[in-house]
Amino acid sequence: MPSHIVGVLEEYDGGHVWELGFLCRQETTVRDRLWILERVHDDATLHRERYDNGMAASHLTMLENAVSERVLTWRDAGELFEAVESLP
Repeated sequence: MPSHIVGVLEEYDGGHVWELGFLCRQETTVRDRLWILERVHDDATLHRERYDNGMAASHLTMLENAVSERVLTWRDAGELFEAVESLP
């Protein structure tokens, strides 16, 4: 079993609903090791457009609540690299 699992989220286009649901289902086996790096968009319209999937959003909310302080946000590639460097 790995010591850390890192999910990097930029949008919900594609199969992310299934993958987020899988992470939710795995309970503490995965969640105790999970870090989420979530992209946020300064433009609210763009943010809604990129994350416009109710099922994926509900899975992500459940994961964010489960891992709490292990959710890091980023806005551009520079912030993503900073977030990755801050992982233990």
